[in-house]
Amino acid sequence: MYAWTGLVIDAPDPVSALNQGIWAVTSDTDGHLILVDDRSQASLFYQYTNNTSAGGQGPSVATGTSGIVVTPGGTATIPSSNTVDLSAGTATAGVSIGDDAGDIPTLLFHGGSFTACLASTLNADDASDPDEIVLNFVADGQRVLQGCATVQLISVCSGAGAGQDDVGALGTALNVLCQPN
Repeated sequence: MYAWTGLVIDAPDPVSALNQGIWAVTSDTDGHLILVDDRSQASLFYQYTNNTSAGGQGPSVATGTSGIVVTPGGTATIPSSNTVDLSAGTATAGVSIGDDAGDIPTLLFHGGSFTACLASTLNADDASDPDEIVLNFVADGQRVLQGCATVQLISVCSGAGAGQDDVGALGTALNVLCQPN
């Protein structure tokens, strides 16, 4: 079991608040993954071996029964304004925890990166708060949307245990590496 913290360097306005401190990942009432500056609000995540919601198509990351859903899009150079979400009973296969170039365990998906943007920048019309800092995915080769910042989502140790295997889960939980809290 682990939580994510966001590490940002040189975040532009309007997300310049990310330049201060360590941010935690959680979800809002709309299901979007967001960054908050209160680490006690962090969601706890697990990596599952075989994503049963995607027909066993590889690993996925979830809070137990709600998985991380990444919806890539856009053109070869411009990403979509799709949010990264947490959705009950499903998850995007291929989202995993692995070491980055500096051997730090981070959230990974198909060689791309995650960005943080105001909900209003992503046109997240269903966002309950347009000033929330919402996560977005940028594929390799795509530019970061204006007003957004690339974030490194680091796996932080938060405890042990995964509950009962395969009971309301998206597969069998794995032990993964994490950074000390």
